[in-house]
Amino acid sequence: MGIIDLGEKISRYRQNQNMTQEELAARMSVTPQAVSRWERNQSLPDITMFADVCRILNISADYLLNIESGQMSEDYDSLGLQHIMKMLRSCNEPVILQFGEGLVKIFMKDDSWKALVDGQRRRLAAEGMLLPVIRVMDQLELEETEVRIVSYHKILYKEKVKEISEDTCRGIIEKLGDIVWENYAFILNAQIVKVLTDNLKIAYPAQIEGIIPEIISYSLLLDVLRNFISRGNSMRNLLRVIEFIERELRTQPQLTAKELAEGAETWLISAAYERDRHADASFG
Repeated sequence: MGIIDLGEKISRYRQNQNMTQEELAARMSVTPQAVSRWERNQSLPDITMFADVCRILNISADYLLNIESGQMSEDYDSLGLQHIMKMLRSCNEPVILQFGEGLVKIFMKDDSWKALVDGQRRRLAAEGMLLPVIRVMDQLELEETEVRIVSYHKILYKEKVKEISEDTCRGIIEKLGDIVWENYAFILNAQIVKVLTDNLKIAYPAQIEGIIPEIISYSLLLDVLRNFISRGNSMRNLLRVIEFIERELRTQPQLTAKELAEGAETWLISAAYERDRHADASFG
């Protein structure tokens, strides 16, 4: 397979889906520039991204990789292409909850754990955070009562449950919510940002339409928010952060994501101070 073949296929199938480079980039959690380089045959997607490229563009991996029927290598033939793609996809999951064989029964008994996850989703939403879809799976290579919370193939948390009880499942899901909260800057991706801003567009169209992604790209907003959250700030201020970024970029388009995040933090603190000062004055 030549790089030209792959770049042309990605471009053609993206257009067949009536999808812009910006939209494909958002769904792949990469920059629009990366997609442009793929299609202009200047680079290849990382191997871990091939599964998502195929899924999003509705194209077979065989065709994308120029694997003809009956011509697969021994490795592909022995493992199975679908299994390989499944493993590759798991490397890009925002949040995976894994557990050993001894904990399977508390998740398989009923669907009560789903209600617990919904509770954490509401809890995080109150802070402006969108909890992505959680993939819950048993891992037989783990110890019997071991639990792991994984994001993009990185282990964020692990423990061995000392005693299994009726509250074990609740404790695990509550810990999941805590870990997502603590690591949200790492978990956040362009697709989550798009969902959050799409929701804001419904409630506040005048402040979002024509701004995202036209002036502020999803990739830039993602980088700003990662810096902003890492500094201890809340996602509840997303609308104000967008307002600040849009205003600053009109006069200083060269500002970096880090500078925009720091500026937004300072501006919000100053605005809060002014509100408190005026409130005190009115009561006085």
